Amino acid sequence: MLTLTALAPLCAYAAPGDLDPSFGNGGKVVTNFFGSSDEANAVALQPDGKIVVVGENGTDFLVARYNADGSLDSSFGTGGRVTTDFGAEDVAQAVAIQPDGKIIVVGYTINGSSGDFALARYNPNGSLDSGFGGSGKLVTDFGGYDLAYAVALQPDGKLIAGGLSTTPSNLGDFALVRYNPNGTLDLSFGVAGLQRTSFGAVEVIDALVLQPDGKILAAGATATVSLSDANFALVRYNSNGTLDSGFGLGGGVTTDFGGFDEAVDIKLQADGKIVAAGYSGGAGGTLGNFALARYTSSGGLDTSFGTGGKVTTDFGSFDGAGSLIIQPDGKIIAAGATGTTTNADFALVRYNLDGSLDTSFGTGGKRTTDFGRIDASRDAVLQPDGKMVLVGTSYNSSATDGDFVLARYLGDSGLPQPGWWWNPDQSGRGFSIEVRGNNLFMAGYLYADDGRATWLVSGGPMTNVSTYSGPLLAFGNGQTLTGQYKSNTPTGSAGTITLQFSDASHGTLTWPGGTMPIERFPFGSGSPSFQPESGWWWNEAESGRGFAIEVQGNNLFMAGYMYDSSGNPIWYVSPGGMTSPTLYQGSWLQFANGQTLTGAYKAPSQPPTNVGAVALQFTSTTTATLTLPDGRQIPLTRFLF
Repeated sequence: MLTLTALAPLCAYAAPGDLDPSFGNGGKVVTNFFGSSDEANAVALQPDGKIVVVGENGTDFLVARYNADGSLDSSFGTGGRVTTDFGAEDVAQAVAIQPDGKIIVVGYTINGSSGDFALARYNPNGSLDSGFGGSGKLVTDFGGYDLAYAVALQPDGKLIAGGLSTTPSNLGDFALVRYNPNGTLDLSFGVAGLQRTSFGAVEVIDALVLQPDGKILAAGATATVSLSDANFALVRYNSNGTLDSGFGLGGGVTTDFGGFDEAVDIKLQADGKIVAAGYSGGAGGTLGNFALARYTSSGGLDTSFGTGGKVTTDFGSFDGAGSLIIQPDGKIIAAGATGTTTNADFALVRYNLDGSLDTSFGTGGKRTTDFGRIDASRDAVLQPDGKMVLVGTSYNSSATDGDFVLARYLGDSGLPQPGWWWNPDQSGRGFSIEVRGNNLFMAGYLYADDGRATWLVSGGPMTNVSTYSGPLLAFGNGQTLTGQYKSNTPTGSAGTITLQFSDASHGTLTWPGGTMPIERFPFGSGSPSFQPESGWWWNEAESGRGFAIEVQGNNLFMAGYMYDSSGNPIWYVSPGGMTSPTLYQGSWLQFANGQTLTGAYKAPSQPPTNVGAVALQFTSTTTATLTLPDGRQIPLTRFLF
């Protein structure tokens, strides 16, 4: 389509997982604040696109704010950074942005054998907010060794901190604390504001997520007293801090990957399922892999994900995920590190909905980034434009010197959703649209002046996250439906097309035929047990023709863009129900005498011509076998542009 390969030179080949060259230096930022041990542990994105990163400078909380281009925001604190001293060794581990722009930072302060929760709230300019804890900061001591690693904000302004707390009889329990908006303990929660949960060994909360119904999910690990073995541990609490008996076994779930396993982040999917990510390896992190588990809303492992609800990913050395992102399309990104104690890099992986690697991302679904030292990502955030920001630390060989490091990667903007689009007032013609990275590729199927079905294509870089403009091109003299391969040729331009997307499923199209609204074409409902990727597919050995394929619910809609025996561009469609979750069997249909590019609306003639049988057997979410009307079978894969 544009030959499929003829389109390639028009695109910049920017793809999901590539570093974003508009951020910092080639997609990377390195910040040395104090010339010693600066460590970044968490990130949050402000509504204005500024990026807040928190960690430590070796002794104090360290909070930095960056502009959207990766430069330090000089309007924040001193030169873009703020330090806060609690009087001992202070480490910030989590951050959240309030609706009023104030910044909540949670961590701990350690003095010898004593550790306490430490919290600070900052005004948007970086000054401490005296309305929180009396001075903008507070310390909470539960009588043991208390460390906070996670934070969640409630809609009512209360905040929840999670971590661990020791007792004389236990080396660590899940510790969940709720504070009022002014920083005082919320005495209606748990016991005097604190809820402890023990699995009978050593436990820690590493991540929190608030459900829409107000229930609180906590994820971390439960380990043996000797710390020789550990498992993922999840607990769900009611809004008052009591255990939710409808989750797992009495409110808790543990998951064993067969090694030393710890869940470091947790996220909710739109369908209510729960994804946890971390690592599985030897005690002390000697060997390991990325480890992910997906759970049903009641806490059972979701067997449609990976193997029995679990997935591990190996980069070839010690690998561990430190954060999770759920994209609007449901794909899952896990970010962390891969390497050894002397050489490590940022690592990220993107998974399809079923837990398989998304091969359209990076290299085979994986991406690593080297800052030249021992580099580890600790947290990640998704921007509204689909780009991903990872933050972490780059250490020297002895780990005595660390710098804040950030990397931003291109993603899928979510504008538009890939698949079929139309103007509901002009049925009979429509558009196959997909965006990958910064590039859009689309085809419009319509009718020529003589009534025959024809198509036009356009492709290239997006103007911005929601706008595309480019030439509308025609091709001819290529391969027919059942003919042998024949290279096509460009036959000219029909003008310019502009697409302006207002959200993921609505937009405005302007082309030689005028300006009209377009929207996603719905033809099925529900969640299929198998979901192939929507968008452009092709046979790599037969460039010049291609197929737009989408499955919604139990229904498939497919178009083939190719040429007739006279060399004219022609399209065929095949809509219908799936024969099985991975098999479609139907007919190619040919329409005629519908609306032209510039003509008034005209419905195509009915009924369409049945061109022949078609079968499509999916072998994975990105590969399939297409059976043509003459019985010949050709392999199809996703077209990556």
